[in-house]
Amino acid sequence: MIGCIITKQSFSVKLKLVTELSLTEMPYQAIKAIGNLLFAARGSSIDLIDIKNATILSTWTCPLTHSQNHHTASEVESGERSFNSLGEKNENSPPVKKRKLSSEKNNLSDKNLKEAEVLEPTDGKNKGDVYHVESPTVSILTSTLSGKHIIIVTGEDKSIRVLEKVGEDQSQKLIQLSQRVMPKRPCALALSDDEMTIVSADKFGDVYSLPVLHVPSTQSVLQDSEQNLKTFKPAANEFTIHSERNKRALESQRKQKIQSSKKHGSSFDQKLLLGHVSMLTDVKLATVCGRSYVITSDRDEHIRVSRGIPQTHVIENFCLGHSEFVSKLCIPSTRPTYLISGGGDDEIFLWDWRRGDLLSKTNLREHVSNVRRKFSSGEGQSETLDSRLKFAVSGILHLNEVVNNQSPDLIIISCEGLPALFTFIFSPENTLQYSETLWTAGNVLDMSVTLHQGTRSRTLLVSIDDCHEPGSTSEFRKDDFSNVMPLHQFTVHGRNLKGSPFEIQMPKDVKAHIEFGKVSDLLYGIENLRKWGDIPQNT
Repeated sequence: MIGCIITKQSFSVKLKLVTELSLTEMPYQAIKAIGNLLFAARGSSIDLIDIKNATILSTWTCPLTHSQNHHTASEVESGERSFNSLGEKNENSPPVKKRKLSSEKNNLSDKNLKEAEVLEPTDGKNKGDVYHVESPTVSILTSTLSGKHIIIVTGEDKSIRVLEKVGEDQSQKLIQLSQRVMPKRPCALALSDDEMTIVSADKFGDVYSLPVLHVPSTQSVLQDSEQNLKTFKPAANEFTIHSERNKRALESQRKQKIQSSKKHGSSFDQKLLLGHVSMLTDVKLATVCGRSYVITSDRDEHIRVSRGIPQTHVIENFCLGHSEFVSKLCIPSTRPTYLISGGGDDEIFLWDWRRGDLLSKTNLREHVSNVRRKFSSGEGQSETLDSRLKFAVSGILHLNEVVNNQSPDLIIISCEGLPALFTFIFSPENTLQYSETLWTAGNVLDMSVTLHQGTRSRTLLVSIDDCHEPGSTSEFRKDDFSNVMPLHQFTVHGRNLKGSPFEIQMPKDVKAHIEFGKVSDLLYGIENLRKWGDIPQNT
């Protein structure tokens, strides 16, 4: 047997080296442009960017949750005890197992929270012990039309957080107003027309509504607790049991007069609007002729049209025709009675959603295939690639620009793991006519359109994956990607778009890092909606 001496200091050095080597800078996984401001989520942080001057005004970082702080403190303390006890254990004894401490996690004070947020403690002895701790990452980002409030979803803690933009000009920043933990992880968000209500669709098929501005109240929690208390009545009696052991158990149960229910009401106002039997993928709100509607899509190829709040239990119709999952919905603002949908199918679908009628289907496969061929080597491999080609729509966006007193409707499509955008013209004949393919320096992650203040010109902003190889969702770049800009912009020229890099100065103190293994999971997940019967190609 070869013995080895492990010290606490050597373990800390090795842990830090492994952690540093497994970290990478995060691209912007979600963006939202409002006027001259861009809200861009990078990992667990949100950069507030001045589009006109291409500068970062401020950065908001998601705080650690109570459970994360407890987990971190427990691991560190448990690890220290393990190292301190190595000398006391026999050589033949098994290694000490790390374990969580049994202290209550909800007893953390604000002081402990602040201490846990520090990644590198200032005292030299134990510096770096909690270096690897990360805050919850932002999975969804949207905002009100004015940009006053930002609504985000942090996936790890299933929370909906509302942020407020405060300050003026160069001193603008974001502060958190509320955090509300949902029953299940939200997959999509929408805002009502009055911007007072958040509509959240989750992975279990339920849609909830909750107010944008949350007023904490303990009264509802106390009322729920009182209602859950009831007199306990054993189901068994002297006539149904016979053994002495069961009789003693029955007598013990009778002494218990109060039983508390395990289920407690939420501490904030939320209402269940509707439910699917499958995982929801997107939700849109529409208002036509004074009537409001809720349109939802799911993994089981369904698009459901329901009445608006408070009659969401009434189903108006379904838009049926997809053979694969539906991942994205788009309602053009200039033509609100039409719906454009896409997902795992080879086509983009155009609907009259009020009637549930399919108006047209537009082939997307051939355009995706042309992009894929660029990253394949050899003619034979290209043919094999075409036969196995599977792709998933990750974004559908409507862009309208006035040109020569005409306002053509452009529909822009992005697909997961592709460094390109596909543009279509929404014709008066209710068809989508292919226009062009726009190439980007990396896989497209998200896109947003902004209308510049004081002008009528619109700009399309696109976030780029600068850490994966273009066309791949798993292979990291081998070359130096420090020159790849994380953002790209396109300006409208007639019916075409002209691209240019969006260069921003990224201070070192606002760069977010994350483990390599978690990057792909955060950036790419739509293809996982595809069912096992049709496995996609490896990228």
